[in-house]
Amino acid sequence: MSTLDSPAFVINFLASYFGALHLNYVTVFNCWNPEDNHHLMGHLSAAVRFVKVVDLSSGEGGSLEIGRGNRSRVGMFLEYGCPRSRELLDVCAEARCFSTSVHWVMMNGSVLDALGDVDLYVDAEIKVLVEDGDDQLKLYDVYNNGKSLGGTLNVTFDRVVNVLPSGEIRFGRSIVDQKSKYLNRNNLSDITLRIGTISRKFPSADASVGDVLRFLESYEERNVDTVVRIGYMLTQALQRDLNFEIQYTHYDSTTDNVIGAILDNRIDLSMSGTRAPNERMEHLTSVLYYMNYELAFIFKTPTSDSLLDSPFFRPFAPETWFAIFLTILVGSIVIKINHSLEARYQEYSLDWTGPPWFSAFVESLGHFCQQGAHLVARNLLGRLIQLVIMTCALVVYNYYSSVIFLTLIASPLMSDIRTLSKLADSRLQLGVEDTIEARDYFLNSHTTHEASYLARKKFTDHTWTRRDIGLERVRHGDYAYHCEKTDAFGWIRQNFDLQEVCDLNVLESKPPQPIGFLVRKDSPFRELFTLRFARMKELGIVRRFTEFWITKKPECFSESVVSSVSFEGSFALFLLLIAGIVVALGAFTVEIGLFREIWARINPEKHFIYKVT
Repeated sequence: MSTLDSPAFVINFLASYFGALHLNYVTVFNCWNPEDNHHLMGHLSAAVRFVKVVDLSSGEGGSLEIGRGNRSRVGMFLEYGCPRSRELLDVCAEARCFSTSVHWVMMNGSVLDALGDVDLYVDAEIKVLVEDGDDQLKLYDVYNNGKSLGGTLNVTFDRVVNVLPSGEIRFGRSIVDQKSKYLNRNNLSDITLRIGTISRKFPSADASVGDVLRFLESYEERNVDTVVRIGYMLTQALQRDLNFEIQYTHYDSTTDNVIGAILDNRIDLSMSGTRAPNERMEHLTSVLYYMNYELAFIFKTPTSDSLLDSPFFRPFAPETWFAIFLTILVGSIVIKINHSLEARYQEYSLDWTGPPWFSAFVESLGHFCQQGAHLVARNLLGRLIQLVIMTCALVVYNYYSSVIFLTLIASPLMSDIRTLSKLADSRLQLGVEDTIEARDYFLNSHTTHEASYLARKKFTDHTWTRRDIGLERVRHGDYAYHCEKTDAFGWIRQNFDLQEVCDLNVLESKPPQPIGFLVRKDSPFRELFTLRFARMKELGIVRRFTEFWITKKPECFSESVVSSVSFEGSFALFLLLIAGIVVALGAFTVEIGLFREIWARINPEKHFIYKVT
């Protein structure tokens, strides 16, 4: 009788093996009699908390219950040779039970022939115990890289199993465990991975895959398909690392077909950087995030129609301007009263009755404009008041002039549009790049209140615009364009001058979203790819590709650009000048009329002639 056929040996072996793995859940598939199974559960329960036995002795019956549930790590034992053992292998392969979280132990050397026809994949944890010709028990590590992808069975000797006279099981030194799991499985040369991609350069699914790959490998139009190009370069690095072949499939960029292909197991990996909807990410995960997808509105600082937003009014808030005007008015009243009192009490020595009200106002205004004092008080109180007013005017004047100077030589003033609501209420016209993400964000019902408000108020049939057209309109001003920032910055670097770059504003429409390689959560390559990409990140390979392809926002060299006051900014000054001239002409006309009336009363028989000298 073979040692492997002894229930006592099998029970001791399973208790020792699963106990060393510290597993709490074990399922045993065998065709033993009830008494032996009862004995097995009694001994195995001492090492494992929960034990389940599934009978494979019946050739007919319902579907097999594997019993894995939602547990993260379980153990399973298969006695191959039972009537339904081959059926169990097929059921487990379909249910993805041969994975890194399910530790299998199988006995009987004939099981190796059966495993050669099953999809085990690279993450399988399968040990097969075989008795060789010398009655020596050997444990083998078994996996394949994917039978359906062309993989062949890999059988690696792991350790010797010794049985002591007392029946105790002793395991020899493991050869496989001397290195980490995936260092032993870093050669995928026998399989062809299916990788999906999209391209905005070639949006149609009918485009030739060869044309798409040649474009991704080239350096033409570097600001186009940045995300996909980084993914393609990293895929090439992964291929050289693991030696697998690749079958590329090109999908339509205007739909989410590539996401559906992953979910349906039609492809193994997506390198397109597509952001999956939240409801679909329940079944997907990323093995590497290599950049952030940042959607934003880009626009130049708009010119303001408000007079108070002019560079000459901006140094002070409206309430500060009101306080300055009130100070000038009060100062003129004080000057008028002081000089009138001086003229009244010193009338015997002065042939003057004090300044007119308007002259007093001009005198007070002259103090603030640093034009000196024409009217100097003779008494101590009046001089102290004039000194205080001139000191206050000196501080205000210097602060005002310094702010104007700094405004012209410092960095250009950025727009105060910091939310989508303010953008909706502004006079800027909008353009949006026509992408799945943009339509989903602005037009779907689950979008934010600000985004829906902006769409209702600003969106028209002409809002959806190509990137080059939209950014050219941004360059001309009073236009905001929505697209991915990285793609836009490449075009801006080539077409905007220094002044235009410094005037740019960026308003993010939604938080940045990390993007990378997507796989199914139950993908057999998930753990392997995650480790290999993490290694690339440590070596700086990922950073090298991202720094080369991702275009950052062009720098604003403010010291090389002197801001000039535009006509719109200085319009308030010219408006003030024109208003002053109109008021002066009106006052002049009133003055002539008054003099005509007074002259006619005094000299009714003579005509009034106004002579300007």
